[in-house]
Parts: sequence; C-alpha cells; structure tokens
Amino acid sequence: MTTSWATYQEKLATANEILIVYGAEADLPVVAVATSLYLWLQAQGKTVTLVSPAMPIVDFSHLVGINKVKNKLVGENLVVTLPMKASEIEAVVSDYQMEADELSLVVKPKKGQRWGKIDKLAVDYLPPDYDAVIYLDVSGSQELAGLIAGADKIWQEPAKNITINSYARPTTIKANISETLGKQTGFATYWTKIWREAGVKIDDDLASNLLAGLERESRDFAAEFTSAEVFELAAWLLRQGGRRYLYDRRAQADFQARNHLPERGELNEDLQHAQVDLTPPQMIAAE
Repeated sequence: MTTSWATYQEKLATANEILIVYGAEADLPVVAVATSLYLWLQAQGKTVTLVSPAMPIVDFSHLVGINKVKNKLVGENLVVTLPMKASEIEAVVSDYQMEADELSLVVKPKKGQRWGKIDKLAVDYLPPDYDAVIYLDVSGSQELAGLIAGADKIWQEPAKNITINSYARPTTIKANISETLGKQTGFATYWTKIWREAGVKIDDDLASNLLAGLERESRDFAAEFTSAEVFELAAWLLRQGGRRYLYDRRAQADFQARNHLPERGELNEDLQHAQVDLTPPQMIAAE
C-alpha cells in the first residue's frame, strides 16, 4: 500500500527542524527527489538540512539545490563527557552569574570519589535535535557513520524517521513511516505521483528536478516499461513550468574545449556548401 501525502504531511507539518539524507549509492532520480523536498520544505518555512555521505557528482550539477548538499553534519549542541562514572556523581548544579551573564555547571562527586585528570575532559558538538529525518535510498545507519561522530542516536528514533527505499535496496533503519518502492517504480515517478494526486503546488525548479529524474528512470521515455502514467506525470511537470535538460553527451564524457566548438573539417564543409557569390562587384563608370 502506497503511503499517502496526508501521512507524510501530518509528520512534516509539526516538524520545524528537518534533516534529509540520501544514500551513498543514490542515483540522479533519488537526488532529484531529495533536492525537491529540500526546496519545498524550505518554502514552507522549515529549517532544512540536506546531507549525504557521498559528494555530489557532475551528473547532478543541473539539479536546483544541489549546491546545498553537505557532506558533514555541523555540530550545534555542546556535549561534555566527564572523566568520572555517572554512579560516582552526587549532583550536577547549574550556576548562573547574572552580572557576568555566565553559566557554569557544578558537578559534585560522591564522598570518597576523586576526579580523573582534567585534560581527559572530552568536549564535542552534536547536531540539533531534529523533529523529522527523511532517508532516501539509505540502506542502514552504517552508511551514515562518517557524517558526524557520536551521532548514532539520531538514526535510532523511529518516531522521527521516514524511509523511502527501492525494492532492490531495502533499509535496516526503523521508521514509523516506511515505503518500499515496487520493481518498476522509480523515486521520481513515485514522488511526482504523490504530489500530483494530492494537488500540491510546485514551482518550475521543483518540476525541472523531478522531470530530470523521471527522464532518467524511463531512459528518456524509451524504456519498454514506460507506462502511460509516466507520460502523464511528465506532462503535469511541464505544465508546472518544468524545463527539460539537454545533455551534451560528448562534452560530458570528455571535457575539452574542442568538444564545445565545431570541428575544422565541419566548418570547411559548411563553407563549401554555402551558396556565396564571391564575384567582385562591377565598377560603375563615372559620368
């Protein structure tokens, strides 16, 4: 059963801080959905972070929002790990000095307990407490270990998690909202259908991203499994202002200046076939 837009919207409507993660092996349709979601949620006034364990590649360069993808999560919450077991601590008290606007934490050990060396005090930063985390084509938390150290807790809160995965690449991440796509259903096809059926208004940038993903999934609409529905989704995206991206296959495969200019032979051939009258003009005799 396909998850409805109402289910997604109910979760996202109450979330202010949202993290979108796409997997290390994500292809263009996956990234097209990720960037589209990022742009749409930002337009709703949400604070959104878009991250992936893999750096964006040239193939994704025409997707709007690809420049917002981060390869690391930025720490925001200060974490101090004390050089003493929790069972050896009597109390932790905050001490606020109003005049200096200074906050201190006073940690009182139990009687008979002694502190370890102060240079062993571990200080680090963790990312904010996200209200919702959207995983696209992420096989498991092991993929995300390099995003930030000590942040395993982020991936272990099913109530905050939304996962969308392909049939061939399931996930081990637990989530209250989880979708596994069918064998012939791509990410761009799935998400475009979700928005179209719900009547969600999208702008030309989002439409262009999803259209690029739709074209890739259907092999430029030439794949034998391309259905009438895919053409209908493409038409809907075009009506929303979507623009088709024309690949320069030769320049993309081998980025050299000559691949962006006509060959000399082609230029000479064009001149040979041009109907140009090179006969000098006749002189007009002066009267």
